[in-house]
Formats: sequence, structure tokens, C-alpha cells
Amino acid sequence: MAVYDGKALGIRWIVLNHSLTQYVLRRYLLRYPGPLRVARYRRLAQWPWLQPVLEQIKPEVLPPELLEEVPILEPVDSGLLSPPGVVPWPIHYPQYRCEVGAPLNCALAQRAVEADPRATVCPRCGFMTTLPLGRVVQGEQGHYRVGPCVGQRGIGRSYQATLLGAETPMTLREYLLPERYFNPRDQQQRRDMFLNQVGVNLADGRSQDLRVIAPIEALAPLGETRAYLILPVEDQAMDLNHLLTVRPPFTGAEVHRVLRQVLQTLTGLHQQRYALSPGRLQTGIVHGNIQLSSLLWVEQGGEEFVYLTDFALWEDAIDPLVIEAPHPTPQEDLRALGQVAFQLLTGGLNEVNGQRLNPKREAHWPAVHPPLKSFIRQLLGIEAPFPQAQAAYQALLHLPPEPVVSQLAPPSVVDRRRRSRWKTALVTLLGLGGVGLAGYLLWQGLRPKPLEAQATPPTCCFEAVGSVPEGNFVYTALAGDVWETLLQWQPQDGLTLPWAEQLAQDQPGLNLIYRPTPSIAAALEVVQTRQAAFAVVPIFEPLPPDLAAQPIAYDGLAVVVAFSYQGRSQGLPDQLGGTLTLIQVQDLYQGKTQFWGQIQSGLNLPLALYVNPSPTTLAALDQFIFPEDAPNTPSSAAPVGLPPLPMLRRMINDFETAGVGSLGITPLSSIGGQCSVYPLALGSSRRQAVQPLRNASGQPIHPDVDLCRTKGVYTLDPRILSQSDYPLAYPLAVVYRRDNRLPPIGPKFAELMLTEEGQTYLRQVHLSPVP
Repeated sequence: MAVYDGKALGIRWIVLNHSLTQYVLRRYLLRYPGPLRVARYRRLAQWPWLQPVLEQIKPEVLPPELLEEVPILEPVDSGLLSPPGVVPWPIHYPQYRCEVGAPLNCALAQRAVEADPRATVCPRCGFMTTLPLGRVVQGEQGHYRVGPCVGQRGIGRSYQATLLGAETPMTLREYLLPERYFNPRDQQQRRDMFLNQVGVNLADGRSQDLRVIAPIEALAPLGETRAYLILPVEDQAMDLNHLLTVRPPFTGAEVHRVLRQVLQTLTGLHQQRYALSPGRLQTGIVHGNIQLSSLLWVEQGGEEFVYLTDFALWEDAIDPLVIEAPHPTPQEDLRALGQVAFQLLTGGLNEVNGQRLNPKREAHWPAVHPPLKSFIRQLLGIEAPFPQAQAAYQALLHLPPEPVVSQLAPPSVVDRRRRSRWKTALVTLLGLGGVGLAGYLLWQGLRPKPLEAQATPPTCCFEAVGSVPEGNFVYTALAGDVWETLLQWQPQDGLTLPWAEQLAQDQPGLNLIYRPTPSIAAALEVVQTRQAAFAVVPIFEPLPPDLAAQPIAYDGLAVVVAFSYQGRSQGLPDQLGGTLTLIQVQDLYQGKTQFWGQIQSGLNLPLALYVNPSPTTLAALDQFIFPEDAPNTPSSAAPVGLPPLPMLRRMINDFETAGVGSLGITPLSSIGGQCSVYPLALGSSRRQAVQPLRNASGQPIHPDVDLCRTKGVYTLDPRILSQSDYPLAYPLAVVYRRDNRLPPIGPKFAELMLTEEGQTYLRQVHLSPVP
């Protein structure tokens, strides 16, 4: 049984028992010191017939501590790939089955308290209602009358409020401590942390002159499962996230102005001395939560200013996903500000041509003044980073001015897409009136079509695709992976022939010859060297410039726990609330977390870790779970490599017979239609956990659902996977050479698989279609 730590190259899992070959290879490899042994092992692993034997001896010849020294390809920074800009608020508190999927912003709960001001919970899901209109909240500096709820931002709700007596308009922010997430002890600890962390007050008592929305006072009444912040009325201003929905993307000059204001504020925050609580002084405060939604667009005297709000100091004190108080650094503030600048330039666009916008990629930048672009890349850490906010601020002031450019220059792809986006939002707003409707109809007739939203309906079937090159074409995919599952799949659901036979019947002039490769790198190499016309592989990193890719489906890694009716209430799906964060998964597999009790207090099950050793899984582990700079901590629960079905059987047996809480990682496509494990919803960074599986009515599955009764009914959500809302999602793509001299078999094969018939075949192996 092989032990994996996620840094091995992809291999095909085949069980062999060749004692002589094992003996020779074991003796040969053990002669070498650690680093050289790893290199020799990897060289031998290039021979397919040796791979199964090498895997059998791997635990002995390559203990986990050796693999820490193995160099790996630089992963794409997940922080830079966070879905940017204008996105709806994620679903918070999924343990409450809100009918509209938004417990913090649910009209049903609001109507309940309007009908009965004494109501405290929603009659449908039991989540806490909004505060009744007119309620008076008592603080140390006065009494505050609660007005209308103005909406949700992050983990809290905001209300209009009035300071009684002076009748001064204020903002009241409400934070919740629901019982399904916090027991009484946890609630008290969070209250204390909240009260001790709130405040941006200078230690010498001077008034704050920075553009910061500083809390006036924090309240956490005993006996209540709510806490409150009293803030100036400016906290109700529109944030940059919503601003991008009603205006075009920011120009370079506008981004320069935003950066200047925020860096000036950060310089003061990071350097001045503050009093966080009585007797507790601290030099410098890190915001820790800079994003579009925590930057407010405040108009004063006919000018616009950017204010910082929602500091991590108090937001994290209440967030149930934050188990341990983080310690953000000033450099993290600068990198987050760089991400905001990139999002402002792109208008909050998520992707172009099926690829997520990544500031590391040159093609993903809109037209922008090169010095400003280089400055933003420095903030992001792509180029030499700034040591502190003050250095960045001074560098910004000395950037050369942006020259006047011709308005006739052709826009980039990002420019065209971002302009289309804000026009759509603007026209939607105008559509509330007759003039808006007329403008909308006119614009619909005249606007250019988006690159990814063609007006023509999808092609029905293989035989309807024309101009397919004829002849023999070699292609490749990963050995033992999902594509081979499709090749072995037998007809069902009304399909009369297996995939290969149907394609051969409908395109008789096309003869495809399949030759598997052991890894993604090997697949790309055979395409680049023209040993194969195209490859069907998952994409995790930018491709070399001579290759192009067309997604034909989506998949993702599933993080699964046993789903058993024996002791179900004590099982991990219920105990974890059906969710983990990506950081928690990384810590578990990196060995930083070695007991379930470190994740959930009171969860005393022993820990066991599993991983599917397929090429896709191991490549995805390197990308998502094992960042290059993450050390492997020796763990008593090292991941065990098993194919999907043996893994699922082992996990359910662990729980039912040994009381072990097992965690496994395998592609979502490999667990379709089963009910022995539960795939957890996952969250990344500060985003709420996302469940990629939906039931027949389109709602996310949850731990209370009877998976076995609904076996085969739940499916992957194409929108969540294609937009990368799920943090472990990735596309399956056709990769081919950019060479007009070659027959266009790569693009045509992708076109075949994007037909309704091709997408139907891909669904049979539990891949998510292209929406």
C-alpha cells in the first residue's frame, strides 16, 4: 500500500507482484543518498512497465521526509486567482437550510419580524431574523434606535440607526452567533474577542485623520446571540464591488487615485501606535481584509474618497470559519490592494475565453500605462515587492505621467468584455422605466456579441459537425483517468452505441488512435513534438505559448468523509456541518493539523487520510493542496494512496468498525452516483464554503440529505465549476498546437465534444458540461 504526500509525479495505478524486479530496484535505489535517490526514482518512473513496481516499493525507498527536497513546478498563486469583482454574496451559515439560500439576506426572515416584532428566528429554517424596526440598542455612549436593514456585507448585516437625544444618523452593524455554530462557551469567547479587538484609536488620544471607518463602540450584550458595532453613517456608502455593477471599469488614472488614497491610509495604519483595548498598545494595525467589498466609495464636498472598513480584527472574531485568529502582515495588505487594482481595471470580470483572469498572465491585462502596470505587479509580488506601504506610496507618487493615447486604438479582449459587462448592468437599471426599455431593445440589436455567448444554438450531434479532417490522427489522454472511463463506458440513457463507435459511425472519414501518457507534462510534450495531434487533459497552469486549449467539460477534487447511517449523528458530515475551508484541508494533508479536535472542538475521532493516486489527482494536489513553500510536517496520519472504490470501502469501514474519521481526496467524477462518502462544501480565503453537488431541484446537498435514497439524482453544478466558485475546480480541455499548417483536428475534436451529443456522453462519466 503506497503512501503519498502529493509531490509525486502522476503515475498509473496497476497492482503487480514482481518480487525479483522489486528486489533489484530496491537494492539499486537504496545505494543512493536522499536527493539523488529521488532523482533516480523519477528517471526510472518514466518507463511505464516499471511504474507499478516502483509504486510498491515507494514507501520504503522514498519516505516522506525525502520528498520535501523534490523541486516542483511553481504553482499558480491561489490568492491571485480568487474570483474577482462583481459576484453575489456567498451563502453563509449553510447548516440553516434557507429556502432562498441566503440566511443573512433572506426576505422570509425579514417578513417574519415585520409580522411579529417579537420573532427572533425564521419560521422556515430557524435562522436569526433581522432586528425589528424601532428596537433600541443600549450602548455606553448612548441609546440607538434601529432603522431599516440596508443589506448584508461580508459576515454581518447593516442597519440605519439614530443616536437618541442628538438624533444623529449612525450605522449599526449586526453580527450573529447562531447556536448551530457556537455553543455557549464559544459564544462567550467570541464576544470577549470581539470586544477586545474592536477599535482603531490612536494611543496618544489624537483623533484619527485617516480615511478609515472607525467603530464608535462595540456591544455584545450578555444573554444575546448577537453583537453590534456602532459606526458613522458613511459606513452605508456603496462599496467598490457594487460600484462596478453601475459604471464602467476604472481607467488607469482612476486606479492611480484609488491606490494613492489607500496607500496613504495604509502607511498611517501600519506605522502609528494604537490602543486596541484598555492597557493594550500596539504599533501598527494591519487591515487584513482588503477587498472590493471592504473599500467604500464616499462622496464628500463633490469629491470621491475611498474609505477602509470591515477590518479583520473584528470580522474574524465572529466568522465561524475562522477557528484561530489569523495574524495578517503588512505585505498581505499590499498584495490584496494589488488584486483590487487589477479587478478595478478589468471591471470585476471573472474570466475571458474560459480562462480565469490571472495578473501573472500578460494576455489577461487590459490596456494600461506600463509603469502603473509594473507598480501593480509589484504590489502583487509578481515583480520585486515593496517592503512597506510607505515605500509603495512614494514609488506611486514618482510614477511617470500617463501619455494621451489615441481613442482609435483597437480594444483588447478584456477591454471589450468589461465594457459589455457594465453596459449590461446599466441597461438593466434603465429598464425599470420606459426609456430604459427602449434603450435596452436598441442596444440588444446593435451591440457586438460576447465572445463566449454565441447566438446560434449548440450543434445537436456528431454528424452535424462539418469540415472535420479525414485520416488517421493519434491523440493522448492520461492513463487510468476519466477519459479512459469514457472509452470503457457502455451505452445507457438512450444512447445506442459506445462513444468511440458512435463517433466512428457519424464521422466515418475520421480515425482516432488513442495512446495514453502517464502525466500532464508528458501529454503536452507529445503534442508539442507532433507525436500526437491533440491531448485531452485537465488544465491547472498556463500553457506554453505554442499550445492552445478549449475546455470541453469541468471537474474538481472532492474532499470526502464517510457517510454512514451507523452513528450518523456522530459522523463527520454532521459534526463538520458539511464544510471545511481549503486552508483546513491543506493543513490536514501537510501535517500541520493532526487531530480532528484541532478542526472542531469536541471531535475526538482518530484521523486517517487517503488520496486517489491518479495523474489528475496528484497534479491537482500539487496545485491546490501543496503550495511550493509549504513544508511537510511529519504526521501520524500520512495520506494513503488508493484507487476510488477501494478508498471508499476503506473509509466507510474505518468509521463503522474502528471509529476512525477518514478524509479522502479524489476527483468529483470518480464518486458520481455513490452514497458511501459525503463530499464536503469548501471555502477559500474569505469566501464562504461552496457545495458543487446539486439535487434534482437544483439546491445544494447537505448532511441531512439521504444520499442513498437519492443516489444518481444529484449532479455537479456547471456554473459553480466553470466560474471557479468551487476552489478545487478545473477544466478538462482539448490541447493542440497553434500551427495553421496542421489539419485543425484539435479544434474540430473540441467542437465535436461540445455538441449536445458530446456533452451527453461526458455526463455519463460524471463530468460537468460546459454551461
